[in-house]
This record gives sequence, C-alpha cells and structure tokens, in this order.
Amino acid sequence: MVFRWAVEHDEVEIAAQLASNIGDMGRFQQREEAAGWAGEILPAARRIRHRRLPMLLTWATSSAWAVGRLAEAKPYAEESVSLAGNPEFEPFVWAYGDLAFIAAYEGDLDRALRLVQTGAANEADRHDRMCLGHVVYFMAVRDPGKARVEANGILATVETAGSPVSIAMVLLGKGRAFAETNPTTARAALDRALELARTSGNRMLEALIIPEIAALQALNGNLVGALASFSQLLSQWPGVAELMLVSHSIGGLITLLERLGYPAAAATLLGAIEGMFQTNPFVKDYQEAILRSREALGAPRLRRCAEAELAFLSMKPLIARGCRSDWRWANSVRQKPDDSGVLLLSLKRAAKGPTGRLRALDE
Repeated sequence: MVFRWAVEHDEVEIAAQLASNIGDMGRFQQREEAAGWAGEILPAARRIRHRRLPMLLTWATSSAWAVGRLAEAKPYAEESVSLAGNPEFEPFVWAYGDLAFIAAYEGDLDRALRLVQTGAANEADRHDRMCLGHVVYFMAVRDPGKARVEANGILATVETAGSPVSIAMVLLGKGRAFAETNPTTARAALDRALELARTSGNRMLEALIIPEIAALQALNGNLVGALASFSQLLSQWPGVAELMLVSHSIGGLITLLERLGYPAAAATLLGAIEGMFQTNPFVKDYQEAILRSREALGAPRLRRCAEAELAFLSMKPLIARGCRSDWRWANSVRQKPDDSGVLLLSLKRAAKGPTGRLRALDE
C-alpha cells in the first residue's frame, strides 16, 4: 500500500496528500482504514506545516468524534478552524460542522447552529457550501419553523456549488423540518437526499437519512415501513467508521420498539449505545421512550436489561452478527403486522454472546 510505504519511509508529502484526498472518501464510504490515515500522519504534517493541515485536522476530528471520543476531537477541530484565513494553508472550514455535531451531542444546539452559521459565512465555504448545507440540518433540529422558511432559499444557493453531500444535507434538514407539518414534502426531500447519497456512493449520509425516513414513517403510523427502513442499513454496517451516526439508527429502533410495546427489548438495545453521548437531539422521542420504558418496567428491571449481555458487546461485533443473521423480519412483519415477535427473534440472533443467551429479551 502506497500510504503505508510513505509513512514508513517518512515521505510526509506523499502520505499527507493521500490522507487528505482519500480521508473523506474513507469516511463517506464507511471504511475505517482510510478514514484513520489523517490522524496517523498528522504529527509529521504539523512538523512541516503541510499546506493541507486544516483538512488533515478535520479528518482526524471526524474519526475521533465518530466513535464517541468527543474530548479528543475538539482540539483537532479548533486547531483547524484557527487556520482559516491563513494563506500558508489551503482554505478549508468543514471542521465547523464537526464542532457543531460535538456541541449537539453535548446538548448545546444553540452553539451547534452558531458554529455552522459561522462556517457558512467564511469565504472558504463558497467552494462547496458544506457549512451552509449544515445550517438547515441543525436549524431543523433547533427551530423547525425557521428551517421551513429558509430551506428552499438555502437549497438554491447550495445547489449552485454542485456538491452532492452539501445538497443532501440541506434536503435532510428540510425533510426533518417538514416531518410534522407536511409529510409529503418531507418524504420527497428525504428521498431525493437518499438518491444523492447513493448515486455519489456516500454511505455515511445513508446512515443519517434512512433513520429520518423511518422516523417519518413511524410518525405517520406506518410502523411496518419504519421497521423495513431500519433493515436497509444492516447490509452496510460492517466496517462502519461512523459509529455515532449508526447510533442514531439504534436509537430510532429503541423508540420504535418501545412504541410497539416492547420496553424490555428497547432497554436491552439501549445497552449498546448508552454512554456514547450525553444526549441525542437527532433521535426524535429518544429520551421520552427511555422514560416510558422506565415507567413500564420499573427502574431496576430497566437497568438489568441495559446491562444484559448485549451491553458488553461493542457495536461492531453486534453489527457484524446482525448482518450474518437472518434479518428477514421486515417481510414477516409485513405479512403479519400485529406480531413483532419475529423482530425480537432476530434481535436475539444478532445479540447472542458466547453463551448463546440474551436474558433481557426473554424476560
């Protein structure tokens, strides 16, 4: 591999070029090895003040917060945005979006929105409008009414830049903003976003969009469709580099299981993502679902479920087992909409540990 050769022979220029050009492809394609190159070459790139240092710092930021290491990610992002406007480096301000996600996971949506707005105002954002694309997304989470008013105008501006990921982010925000007031408009926006993600090969975006489609379906009473939407993600989860984004899907599935009347199953899945973030404003009704599960089960049993065998599995083995298991539950639920037992069976198959048992789902 050329990158590995360049690192071993201290060919910093070659390694930095590869990491800065392919790092985002690694993230978007959900392949960890390339996504981690930036962090590996970063010390050497700092030493020679490589012109693409802001980009390398951004990829290092993304790789850190993607797996829940928010404290590690922040300094990288802050260093990257501090270089904005410095002619010594190539202009690049995507790190504002990373800082916004971190702020949101920490519960500060106001700061998250301000950060992407600051990035959008930077001259460097005019190249691809990435930060401006994030404005509608964070606005939809923070203030859906305002997002509904501004979405089309921002979309027109972002479309002139022609970046699929930026356009898809606007459409994702628009879909979320209109979910409760105009489901038809919301679904059209989300479908177009998903098409852009797939035609551009951006599996990371798919992991963001599909849970929103499922949430919209559940909101409109189509629980079977929501379950089917979650099943679409299973084939692409192995090797995933963005575990925080995958946690959106698991969080959405938790809320859906609770709504279907399976609080124990919801609590067991909670064990897979609990501790990854303080809060998750991107998963609708997540906190409410946990509270209702607590009321239905009682706090001791809820805790016992969350500490079941599944809780001791990392997400990657869980995901890999899920994809190797028989995940045909969506079709079964379609045939028998009032019976979600097949879903629980599939969850058991996916979550079995070395002993082959998962107590919480059996209780």
